[in-house]
Amino acid sequence: MVDAEKPPRRDELRAWRRRSTAGFWAIVAVFCVACTVQVALQLFTPTPPAGPEPTCEAGTNELAASLDRGWTVAQREDDEPEKALDRFRSAVGESWRSLPAVQRACRGEAKAAARLDALERLRYALESRVRVDGGSLTALRRRALGAAPNAAGETALPSAPAGAVP
Repeated sequence: MVDAEKPPRRDELRAWRRRSTAGFWAIVAVFCVACTVQVALQLFTPTPPAGPEPTCEAGTNELAASLDRGWTVAQREDDEPEKALDRFRSAVGESWRSLPAVQRACRGEAKAAARLDALERLRYALESRVRVDGGSLTALRRRALGAAPNAAGETALPSAPAGAVP
């Protein structure tokens, strides 16, 4: 008699199923650990900025200049506060990305730390002023300066003198 192929026994099937399940969960565990490591590295190890590290004085001067540029750009046009705030943030943002490098360069200098603190407070004060005063000042300037609509129906306001608060 010819032996027909014997079907695998139940114990062999169970063992194969356990091994394949263990292999699957091992792959899932390795994937989860790898993802966790990547996220932790991104969160806790900041990437250094491209280019040379700024000196303390040069860095603080650049931050101050960017605030001036941002304020000028935010006051340039007469529109909603959100647009003015976006213009301010985009003008200021590039320079302020180097803040951690400037803080490292100024570490240990009391005067520099005080200037950095003042610059940060000024940044948030200017941002707040742009956000809060933008819309209310637009209407007030139109009323005070008697701006008349042009042919397109837009009101053209004269620009404020240099250094004047809108």
